[in-house]
Amino acid sequence: MKRNATQLPSNFELEKYGLHVRLVREEDAEFILQLRTDPLLSRFLHATKNNLQKQKEWIRDYKLREAKGEDYYFFIPMTIVMLESIVCII
Repeated sequence: MKRNATQLPSNFELEKYGLHVRLVREEDAEFILQLRTDPLLSRFLHATKNNLQKQKEWIRDYKLREAKGEDYYFFIPMTIVMLESIVCII
């Protein structure tokens, strides 16, 4: 299959400025579903049912659109460390 100049390769990954960016994979489905069904995090997203199989099917359909250069969804894994300040007054 011929790609146009703006189409990303299926194995696209980028590491820069301490971030790792890659295209969404089917194995990300459970994590994405957790985010999409969290009441606080998903309040500005379209509603979705808590159905892992449906999420995987959606990703498989998306991968077909990705292969045509029509759609791109990125996964940016991050580690957030919360530091707590302790102030001692003596």
